[in-house]
Amino acid sequence: QHADLRVAASREASVLVEMPPHVHVRVDHPGHHGEAAQIDDTCAEAYLGAGDALRALEDYQAALQAYTKARDRNQQLARVHFGLGMSHKELGQYDLAVNDFSNAVDPDRRDPEIMAEFGKIYLDVGSWSDALKSLESAVELDDTNAEAFRDLGWAHTQLGRT
Repeated sequence: QHADLRVAASREASVLVEMPPHVHVRVDHPGHHGEAAQIDDTCAEAYLGAGDALRALEDYQAALQAYTKARDRNQQLARVHFGLGMSHKELGQYDLAVNDFSNAVDPDRRDPEIMAEFGKIYLDVGSWSDALKSLESAVELDDTNAEAFRDLGWAHTQLGRT
């Protein structure tokens, strides 16, 4: 019953916004996720949703706090580590972002978005070989990701490959 309540609370706080064809963005309302977390303080998904919403609002410090609470409740959620990594990246904390993306990859090596962002972080810090590996994985998992292909080309260029 508690698990059903947590999932329902998390879903209640999310709205799917239609974007151009093939693009969907989930916009979350931080206040609603706060309510979900109050229903059951062990609900990592509620804090994850709050973090996503705060990151969408570009409040990266507050997003880090929400993601940290989510991680404290469930360290196996790749999306929590992804959110931490994206927030650290936006704050220019690349070493922390690399660590977060590494933790995101551990539980979910099959998520093309995580692999693409991991590759971008490696590009940002000049780790071309690591970027190449992550981006190759990203395009293998999602061959429609034009940005990952572009970044992969940049990694090849930096390594002197054409």
